[in-house]
Amino acid sequence: LYKLVYKGFEEELVDGNMTEVSNSIVTYNIATGDKNVLRESVEDEDYYDDPKLSPDGEFIAFEYNGAIKIMRYDGSEEKQICGYTAGDYSFSPDSKKLLYGEYDYPDKSIQTYNLETEEFETLIDSDKLLENDIDYFYGQNWNENGSKIVFRAYIPDDETALFVMDAD
Repeated sequence: LYKLVYKGFEEELVDGNMTEVSNSIVTYNIATGDKNVLRESVEDEDYYDDPKLSPDGEFIAFEYNGAIKIMRYDGSEEKQICGYTAGDYSFSPDSKKLLYGEYDYPDKSIQTYNLETEEFETLIDSDKLLENDIDYFYGQNWNENGSKIVFRAYIPDDETALFVMDAD
């Protein structure tokens, strides 16, 4: 795979401090040297962050003003997946699903979005989290073959726990 995606940004000296003044999502083809700016912020109106490329190189997931969005590698077919992200997000090893956390205070959940069927599945919701006395979660990711999901959770009294569950 010869494709990369990264967050580009420009900084300026503002009141004696380096300040990010614009950011973008950029793709780069290592084989050809082609660079393409897919999305670029306009002043303080837009904020793009943490772009991630699917293992097959077909999709990019990214944060846009706190929401998770996906689009094709060429920038087409942009779609918002969730309103406010909680923690990390990642593609399954087969590139068929996106794993993410969502906060819709006071509700929180760990979900998947199927890129082929466009269906959402809630893996863990607020009730299950509260049952385990979990305040919030982060770091959700897949294992190497996609059969397991791992995430960290913050438990009141400054404890952190690691959880592993079946992906299906």
